[in-house]
Amino acid sequence: MPRIRKNQDSSLIDDNRLSIGKRNSIGNDFEEQFHEECGTQIIDDIYMPPPPLQPQNLDDQTGERLIIETIGITNFKSFGGYSLLGPFYKSFNSIVGPNGSGKSNVIDSMLFVFGYRAQKLRCTKISSIIHNSELLPDCQFAQVDVNFAMIDDKGDENVHIIDGTRFTVSRVVSKDNSSHYMIDNRKVLFKDVSKKLQEVGIDLRYNRFLILQGEVEQISLMKPKADPNSDIGMLEYLEDIIGTSRYKEPIDKLAVKYNEFNEQRTQYVLRANFAQKEMKSSEKAKNEAIQALVLENKIKIEKAKIVQYHRYNLAKKMQKHEEEYAIFERKIKDLNDEEETIGLEKATLDEEEKAKTVQFAEIKKDAEKLRIKFQECNKNDLYFNQRRKSTKDKLKKLKNKIVEDQKKLDEWSDMPSQNDELIEKLEQSKTEMESEIKQIEVKMNEETAIAQKACSDLIQQRDQLNLESIQFKDMQSSKLDQMNEAYNQYMVYKQQADSTKDKYEQHQNRFQQIQDETNEKNRMVEKYEQEIPVDQSKLKKFQQKFQTLEQKRIDLTEMINHKATELLDIRQSVKKVQSRDAIRNALMDAKHKGSLEGIYGRLGDLGAIDKKYDVAVSTACGRLKNFVVDTIDNAQKCVEFLKQNQLPPATFIALDKLRVRWEESVSYPERVSRLFDLVRINDEQIRPAFYYALGETLVAQDIDQARRITRQNRYRVVTLSGDLIEMDGAMTGGGRPKSGGMGQSITETGSEESEEKAVILENEIESLKAERQNIDNEIDNIRNNITHLERDLKFMEEKVNSFQLDIKESANRLKLVQENIETAKD
Repeated sequence: MPRIRKNQDSSLIDDNRLSIGKRNSIGNDFEEQFHEECGTQIIDDIYMPPPPLQPQNLDDQTGERLIIETIGITNFKSFGGYSLLGPFYKSFNSIVGPNGSGKSNVIDSMLFVFGYRAQKLRCTKISSIIHNSELLPDCQFAQVDVNFAMIDDKGDENVHIIDGTRFTVSRVVSKDNSSHYMIDNRKVLFKDVSKKLQEVGIDLRYNRFLILQGEVEQISLMKPKADPNSDIGMLEYLEDIIGTSRYKEPIDKLAVKYNEFNEQRTQYVLRANFAQKEMKSSEKAKNEAIQALVLENKIKIEKAKIVQYHRYNLAKKMQKHEEEYAIFERKIKDLNDEEETIGLEKATLDEEEKAKTVQFAEIKKDAEKLRIKFQECNKNDLYFNQRRKSTKDKLKKLKNKIVEDQKKLDEWSDMPSQNDELIEKLEQSKTEMESEIKQIEVKMNEETAIAQKACSDLIQQRDQLNLESIQFKDMQSSKLDQMNEAYNQYMVYKQQADSTKDKYEQHQNRFQQIQDETNEKNRMVEKYEQEIPVDQSKLKKFQQKFQTLEQKRIDLTEMINHKATELLDIRQSVKKVQSRDAIRNALMDAKHKGSLEGIYGRLGDLGAIDKKYDVAVSTACGRLKNFVVDTIDNAQKCVEFLKQNQLPPATFIALDKLRVRWEESVSYPERVSRLFDLVRINDEQIRPAFYYALGETLVAQDIDQARRITRQNRYRVVTLSGDLIEMDGAMTGGGRPKSGGMGQSITETGSEESEEKAVILENEIESLKAERQNIDNEIDNIRNNITHLERDLKFMEEKVNSFQLDIKESANRLKLVQENIETAKD
């Protein structure tokens, strides 16, 4: 695929984000380790790493190559929710936009999928890349999916995607800083991702597929050659690209190995010379020993004759005792029959005892259940008694308050009757005035009629009547004025009465409204006070369950981490066993296939010793790398097998040819230990091989103790620090101590059991992770319930406080309305 270059206007990226000095095969910028690469074995555990993957399509841009189709981003940094970027063009793409628009986050999302550390993504920890905003404040994870495809570029504008080549690499991070990788929605390890990408031309190990801002300048400013204070210079950088840097470590190891072999050769030459001298000096002793053995042989022959004579006499005596033996045999048979009968009776009694034991266990289990149920009932009874007592107190307070409110209501209900009396008096005054007006009108009509009659008879009385008429009119006018004045006064009183009545009714309605509101608020307060303890109890239970699940999750996480560490140790042990020696792997594979037999394994792998003696046994025993077989014929077959497969030669120890003996309990000077006695062995058949390799070599604490021991007797002594004194007095040491020849635990001859254990651990880890995921889901549900309950409790408590304040304020308002009603009565 074409190299992806980042837009130069993104100044937010730290120049140290991908340090050129650290972009080597070690992969310091990445979160996890890369997949193992199989190199070429030179000797023992020295391997030549494979060359780095060379770029393709440099001259010809056509042909098959990899492209990125789309990138799916979910809750990553500034991308809230799900965002799909693409599809991208096959040749050149650019990301443009103003500062702060998220251009850098697109490249960060790719680096995130490719396994870069949080610091390389401008974050302190990996969980901080999860999106957080006002719209999405509680995102639980972030995920990036990079969708790849292989195309057949024919040089035209069309994109020819090769069928079956699409695949997706994803990475998901959670709030707890845990992350995992996926290929096509299948969980995998990071080493699987690096291996998959390397297969299609993206080499994460050498990191030559992505050029970021500022790296070209860093390359141009490199020193010609690295100095002690810098990691890498231009020379090392070019060697890393060319691939010659991979020779450095094998060359260093070969130099060390050469020195080791040279030291071993010197030791073997010294031992051979010493043995030759010892052999010459012991020639006379050998001849004397042979003569002694001849005499001893004659003595044993004579002793054998004596033994044969005694056997003849014993055979005669044996014949006599055989008859007595037959009698005892019959008695023993009778006793055995009786014992068998008793055994049957005992078996019957044992079965009855088992049945009674099972019955007793069931009764005990039922009793335990009843005891637990009784305790729960006691707890519930105590809870309901306390709640009933609290309810009675509240009911008593409410009844007292109802009585007080009823008294106030009765007092306020008397006020309208007083105003009604005033209105009644005014109505009565009005009625009296209307009656008086009617009487005056009647009298005036009567007088007018009399005047009319008199006028027809007596004209002379007209003036008198006119005068009286005028007087009556004046009187009528005066009465009318009085009537109008009384009516006006009546209307004024009536308006005042109506106004007072309206105010009274308004105050009465307001009083009733306030009282209804107060009652409703009291009812709501009572309701909330009943619901709050229930919700608080639920909240407490949820919180306890939350804490329990959190602790369980922590325990599961610790268990997962422990098992993951154990799995890693097993995998590393298996890899160490499998990759330690190509010869061993080939021999053991041939053994499993059945083409070779009798192979036990490498001598150093068949025993174990405390770490304290690792240097001592690695220094004193040069045969730990020899292979142990059962017979010399099988050893010859192994040699032929190595020749046929063009493998380096190896040394084999045939157990059937070993003629070694050792004493079990021997005391040595200054109570030091024999190295052979410190080795732990599972198979006793191979113990002679260890004695053959170690002999009577002793272990001393230091060189001074070793010298004291060798002065007294001729012993081969090795110190804990790796200094070795041979039997001839030659001493070696002072160099770098050897170690690792024998482990602290016995390595199995094959890795099948470890592989099975690793598979079991992987299944257990997956099961624990699934259980942890279920707990996480349950924790999320409980957290939501806790949030809702806390919100409801806060709402109810605020409402209770608000209602209580309103009730107090309503009491003041009722008092004010009462005063207004009293004023209206007056």
